[in-house]
Amino acid sequence: IVGHSVDIDKNCQRVLCSNEDGALHVFPDLLQLLTLDARVAVLKVMDTSSLELKPLIAKYKAMPKMPQPDDIKKVINQLGSTLLDKLMARMDAFENLFVEQ
Repeated sequence: IVGHSVDIDKNCQRVLCSNEDGALHVFPDLLQLLTLDARVAVLKVMDTSSLELKPLIAKYKAMPKMPQPDDIKKVINQLGSTLLDKLMARMDAFENLFVEQ
């Protein structure tokens, strides 16, 4: 498994400190486990989905905390669920998904 120590990785510490959504460095690390073809396919799915999700998430975050309308949150959850389904289907299409270690 690809991994690294946050304690000694200054770039990782910077990302963790500056990113309000959490440790996004984990996703690139996980991609390293996939074969090149699978990695490209997964990134294409992520790029396509992020075009839909980013404006909605920004709009949701910009709203007053109380009360927040549930309709945007429902759409974000549905798109997230669809994204997960697309990722799983895309990965299932590969016979050799993981890099041999």
